[in-house]
Amino acid sequence: MPFSWSDFLKLADQLVNSDDAEVAEACVRAATSKAYYAAFCECKLYAMDRYGLTPGNSFRDHDGVRKQFTKHGMSCVAADLEMLRNWRNACDYDEEVDGAVTMAPIAIQRATTLLKVLKKS
Repeated sequence: MPFSWSDFLKLADQLVNSDDAEVAEACVRAATSKAYYAAFCECKLYAMDRYGLTPGNSFRDHDGVRKQFTKHGMSCVAADLEMLRNWRNACDYDEEVDGAVTMAPIAIQRATTLLKVLKKS
């Protein structure tokens, strides 16, 4: 059975609700990252199925997936993916991330909404 990318949202929720103060920032950063990957990977599968996207399994796929949604009249999905990716990049690469604690629950909510949009389409 193939992996369900949306399971990353469940993990993100667990990370946000962790009560381990020693790794609190790591938890919210990882939650934001996993929320993005849940949304991105589900969107990539959708674009492959509906739009014939052939991913190259490289960093370029992040832009390619967003472009497919823009091209097919779903620019709101593309915009949310871009925002989530920017947040994910900050959480994964920047030493300091202002607002990481508040960013994570918003990222989870946006990713959840994106998955609902895909199911309705």
